Amino acid sequence: MADMQLSDHMAREGLKDDDLALKIPRSRATISRYRRRKQRPSLEIIKEIERVTGGLVTVDDWVSQ
Repeated sequence: MADMQLSDHMAREGLKDDDLALKIPRSRATISRYRRRKQRPSLEIIKEIERVTGGLVTVDDWVSQ
């Protein structure tokens, strides 16, 4: 399955920043910065995002930004 950006995944799943913030856990503001690509998460957080998105948002997606 093709990788996708976090914003695409969240839109497809109907997730809000608050929803993802509860799952990884990070603040809503931090998730917003990740989603808008204003901030790149650490490798640890990228792996957690990959886990909670079922592998749809991967490390490779962040490297190619």
